[in-house]
Amino acid sequence: CEGTPYSCTACEDPNYLDGDTCSEICPMGTFKDTATRRCEHCDPSCAACDGDASSCILCNPGRFLEVDEIDQTGSCVAACGGGKYGKSSTGTCDRCNEICLSCFGGLATECTECAQNYYLQPSGVGCKTYCDPGYYPDGFEKRCVLCADEHCLNCTLDREVCEGCAPGYTPSADGSTCLSDTDGDGDPDGSDCAPTDASVHATASETCNGVDDDCDGTTDGVAADTS
Repeated sequence: CEGTPYSCTACEDPNYLDGDTCSEICPMGTFKDTATRRCEHCDPSCAACDGDASSCILCNPGRFLEVDEIDQTGSCVAACGGGKYGKSSTGTCDRCNEICLSCFGGLATECTECAQNYYLQPSGVGCKTYCDPGYYPDGFEKRCVLCADEHCLNCTLDREVCEGCAPGYTPSADGSTCLSDTDGDGDPDGSDCAPTDASVHATASETCNGVDDDCDGTTDGVAADTS
């Protein structure tokens, strides 16, 4: 000691020097340096540390404790690494759900990037193995992409070919779009000679009923008299 019996300059085991006092416990924000037997300050990002200044065990507000999975040392970071998110209630970096590559929470509905064979939903959050009607699963970007035609129920990977249309629509001949089909008979309104009669369309069988059933310009198989 120096000056007074209570002004310590060095401490005996198991004590550590904290200012001019020897104590077995170092205060928060410091760690026990076994080489100098002093309570040394932690890195400014740490609220508490152990072993050395940069081995954090508790973080200051606005930081999250991220533990190295190999050497188990902790560091306090502003943003957690890939596959993890900052959990405010614990101040730690926790693992995302297994179907997420990145996330803002631990649930499958809190993903912002998806694992293989999962697709980010149109809202920009959440991963599923499928996409809702009107979207197709883009395996490269791992997200649901809006079909080119708003009336498509499903479309191919180039977004341009509809594989099914919403009620009241039917695919065009080349499948590139959905055309209005009021009566749902598969014949687009533009070419259907009776767009509100589902029994009359281009592929219907002509019957003897006084109606041009197949829209070929003849009635009961007899061309109309144009004289």
